[in-house]
Amino acid sequence: MHIDDAWLGEHAYFQSKLGYVKSNFMEGLTLQEIRVLCHHKLMTLQGALVIDTFGFGLFLLKGISLVYFTIFLLLSFNYLKDKFSSTYIYLFYLLLFGSPLVFEFAFVFRPEIPLMTIGFSLYLVLERLKNNPENGNYLAAFGGLLAGIGFSTHLNGVIFLLAGITVLCLSKRYRKVVFFVIGFLPGAAVYFYDYRSLEDFNFFVFQVYNSPLVEKIEGNFVLSILTRIVEEHLRFFHSPPEIIISIILVFSVVLLYKRKMEDQTLMHYFLALALFLAIFSANKTSKYVIIFIPYIFIIYLNAIQTVRKFEYKNAFTFIVLFGVLYFSIGIICEFNLIKSRYSNDRYADAFKKCFINDFKSCSIVAPMQLIFYGYNKFKSIQSQLLYTELQKSDKSITGIQFLERTRSFGIDFAMVSDTYIDQLGLLNLSKKECESHGFEKIYDAENIRIYKNLNGGCVQH
Repeated sequence: MHIDDAWLGEHAYFQSKLGYVKSNFMEGLTLQEIRVLCHHKLMTLQGALVIDTFGFGLFLLKGISLVYFTIFLLLSFNYLKDKFSSTYIYLFYLLLFGSPLVFEFAFVFRPEIPLMTIGFSLYLVLERLKNNPENGNYLAAFGGLLAGIGFSTHLNGVIFLLAGITVLCLSKRYRKVVFFVIGFLPGAAVYFYDYRSLEDFNFFVFQVYNSPLVEKIEGNFVLSILTRIVEEHLRFFHSPPEIIISIILVFSVVLLYKRKMEDQTLMHYFLALALFLAIFSANKTSKYVIIFIPYIFIIYLNAIQTVRKFEYKNAFTFIVLFGVLYFSIGIICEFNLIKSRYSNDRYADAFKKCFINDFKSCSIVAPMQLIFYGYNKFKSIQSQLLYTELQKSDKSITGIQFLERTRSFGIDFAMVSDTYIDQLGLLNLSKKECESHGFEKIYDAENIRIYKNLNGGCVQH
């Protein structure tokens, strides 16, 4: 189970239950316990639809990304069969399924795979525009609609609007830009489905500006933007799964240097996406590399064609050795992912031992994943992640002060995982110190600790 399955799942849950989004997970941060206006709107709506139809379940929500991935497979195959021989098509899908990023997020309730699919669909429209000027206005409007849907899926989807405009301007189709922007508007309007007044726009700005999760532009605006662009390599060289994909890109660009790719639309679109993501993305999280994967792999196929055409023997040997390295890293990462994410839930034992009955009058701090088997057992579930975010502005939230802060929120139990035990200063917290402040450690294992607020009003049913 991925943490974002739960995080975004809670948004979809409340959208289904209440008709609007709030978050008990992040209660105490930017008034999210009242309403959340900054969220992945289209993912939330699709998740709520699934919950309304089939009920609230982990694999049901995960399945949304899997549907998008299936659509991508169909679209990409239809594209590749007209461009490459079967050998290259097999290689493309080997690279795709060998990518740990794709392997992980194709079955996670997050917007990256949907964005990859929507973005690739837009590229297909832009390419068709080049060869089909007769229906150009309609195609441009449809491309804009896709860009708008991307924006409603994730605010970073604004890069599809800007990249589309860039490609159209570079090909001097200025009239098509107008239709493209017009098509964008209804797709983007979905993002504002839960805005009821102008005051909601102010509330949205408040939540974005005060969120510790968002990297803010401070000081000289131009210098800050240039710094973001220069530091974009941090996304592409974050860890082995991203590094190996980035090496593919660098290697391909070197081979294609001075030899123009036949499909300039793809190169222009890819570069525009990368540039605008560097400028507009709130952080350098590596998962956004997924958006670029189709274009990087297609560029790689073009590079191999160049190698075979000009018989660069040394380069071809490198390609073979690199392929071995790529799939070795992929297999190792995917094995570790299966082991950590799809093995038995490491929190389940603690939950079953300590919370056999319903605690519907009680509130708990816990790993977000608890929502999928504890949402109907507790009054509310607050995330342990909240407190590490609050620590960014208040360093005193550690140790006994962390437990005291949970009490201020009316929390009855604090279930803290191994990742957070040290971060929240609980590693060396003694039993005596806990009890002197009205807390009792009721469970202690290698991967989880549970503290009870002895002064709480929790009633077990």
